[in-house]
Amino acid sequence: MAKNLGGQAVENWCLVRLLPVLIGDKISDPNDAVWLFFLQLHDMVELLCAPSIDEAQIANLSFLIEEYLESLHRLFPERRMRPKHHFLNHYPMLILQFGPLIRSWTMKFERTVLTMIEDIKSAIRRILSNISEDEVSSIAAHLCDEVGVEGPGDLVFVESNDLSMLKSIQIRKLIHGWKKKEGV
Repeated sequence: MAKNLGGQAVENWCLVRLLPVLIGDKISDPNDAVWLFFLQLHDMVELLCAPSIDEAQIANLSFLIEEYLESLHRLFPERRMRPKHHFLNHYPMLILQFGPLIRSWTMKFERTVLTMIEDIKSAIRRILSNISEDEVSSIAAHLCDEVGVEGPGDLVFVESNDLSMLKSIQIRKLIHGWKKKEGV
């Protein structure tokens, strides 16, 4: 069984909001520690994502976060706390400074960014599959210059298949290096 739920943030948010409604009446022991822990998470998420929140609710949120983190450590001692768990402690202060966090979230951009990343990867694959042998030789020469080839024994021949194995971040670094060298 998987240790993590997975999925997109918005899917998990919906699950946390709807699960008590969907299965709450089917829980055999409503005082089960794990179920109560989940309900703490539910209450905390409701306040964190509220469109408006007053000072009393912020004080309650501080208490809920503290209880949630203690319960997490007590119920799942083998699980390491992640930085995001520590960051929860700062949310009440951030809400006091900036207002409801729902107004400054980035979840609506999550899908857009994933689509853009896939488009970029696809474009890079198309470019690399259409690159000519002369361009490959030019890239190989440039790579040799960048790496610092001192003699024929240091020379490594790069073929177009080798370039297709580069990850997109490596390609971006390579292109950035060319632009910098050429003064673009």
